[in-house]
Amino acid sequence: MHIIRSPSLVRVTLTATLMALISCSHAVRDQDAGKGRWTERPASRVAFRLADHAVDRLIFIKNKARVVVTGNKGAMIAEYDLTSKTRRWQKTSEGQIRANSIIAGDGFLIWLSANGTLHKIDEGTGSILWARQALRQDEAGVDVMGNPLLMADTVVLPLGSAKAVAAFDLTSGRDLASVGFAEMVFSSPVAVDGAAVVGDMGSTIRSLRIPGLQVRWEQNLGEIGFTPQVVGDRVFVSADDNLYCLDGRTGKILWKNRVGMVGAIRAFGSRVVVGNHGVLFSYDLVHGTYQGRTSLQSPGGVDRDPALDDRNVLGMVDQDGVLIVATVDGWVWGFDRDIKYLWSAHLGGGLVDGPVCVDEGILCARDDGAIVMLTPEGRK
Repeated sequence: MHIIRSPSLVRVTLTATLMALISCSHAVRDQDAGKGRWTERPASRVAFRLADHAVDRLIFIKNKARVVVTGNKGAMIAEYDLTSKTRRWQKTSEGQIRANSIIAGDGFLIWLSANGTLHKIDEGTGSILWARQALRQDEAGVDVMGNPLLMADTVVLPLGSAKAVAAFDLTSGRDLASVGFAEMVFSSPVAVDGAAVVGDMGSTIRSLRIPGLQVRWEQNLGEIGFTPQVVGDRVFVSADDNLYCLDGRTGKILWKNRVGMVGAIRAFGSRVVVGNHGVLFSYDLVHGTYQGRTSLQSPGGVDRDPALDDRNVLGMVDQDGVLIVATVDGWVWGFDRDIKYLWSAHLGGGLVDGPVCVDEGILCARDDGAIVMLTPEGRK
């Protein structure tokens, strides 16, 4: 993905390249256990449509057939029932802060709204359990795109162009700590060995103890391009066009490879797969050995299809041993364990979030407000 240096540029590219910034760390990305057979091209249909809101994020509430949607850059949050296709509840917010921060806990949601307020919301009813001002409402121009992290009864929140990370008590919303960074913090914190690891848009990645946010270790790697990805006690991060593998306990560099600009990263079997402008690169998870490249070309196209230059990878999930990849220009792809092409499908418009695994299949959010459901062939 592109490295963004100014808040104005961040705002312009939010729904395209920088939506990929957070896609690796969505809480829903960990819910990859699916049903059905995904080795053949899936069926697709519009599950429901938001006529009056632009979608930012999707979160699936497992075992309840519900999906939570945020939209209009933090101005709306709503929950929909996937079975009845009806809206259960909705809340709106007015403000200048372009916030897309949300995460689901056990029966609750943590949401940062457009007026800078951090909310704990009852997932079933939409009732507000507590609300805390995390950013001043007069901080016009503030962008916050990283998701919160839940750790040990603590909410860890990146504060975007405010250049800081803050911690709040999960039960009461009380302020616990904050720590400043030299540059903007758009990536989502990730949990590693009892600490939160987060990087800014400059060169710094830190491991912060919970709940006080004391620095456990710090690395300066160059321009950091996306949310770190965690596999066990290893942290994978893109910086200065390199993919680094760090020891999550000490911050020690275990290996690095030059990969160019990164849109998304995914651990897949024994590999780390990196999406980069219409191409997937794969590396050995342990040693970083290069294992090959696969182009995301349109069916019938050639390897250097001009569309590849703008085919940024939005997100990737492992569904029944098939790597499913979504790109911002509306394509969804399936690959086997060796990253060999299985199928591809266009969803009828550009994508702003997905793929998100749900009980029935996979959801993707289109830029026209439609939520598209993919299901394995033979299932309705």
